[in-house]
Amino acid sequence: MKARRTDTAIRLPWADRGSLSVEMALFAPVIVLLVMLGLLAHSVASAQIGLQTATHAAARAATVETTPQAATAAASATAEAMVPDSCTGLDLQAEVGDLTPGGTVTVTLTCTVSVDPFGSRTVTATASSPVDQWRSGGTS
Repeated sequence: MKARRTDTAIRLPWADRGSLSVEMALFAPVIVLLVMLGLLAHSVASAQIGLQTATHAAARAATVETTPQAATAAASATAEAMVPDSCTGLDLQAEVGDLTPGGTVTVTLTCTVSVDPFGSRTVTATASSPVDQWRSGGTS
């Protein structure tokens, strides 16, 4: 025995036409917003990683110098050379101490990352590097 269809609704072939267009019109702004937020997160994270790399290199460059003035200058030059292009307004703070063997140099970099539709964000990175305990040459 065959099952009989009990619903009496008539399916018209053109009844679903345009539903995809309506769905896309409703969801397209949401998709664009998600893509923009992803690009925002990527640009800020990329700047943070680049700034951390520059900070580590600046701290290491300062530890090989023999005077605090030369160490600060080396840290500044290295940071400026390595800072990401997306960073503006670079601020460097270097704690070099007297550079005694076994001491520590700490460098902190702060910059502003511009994210066009959302304004800007300030990112900060800090790195420390030890002064080589067995290095030759004295501090002046």
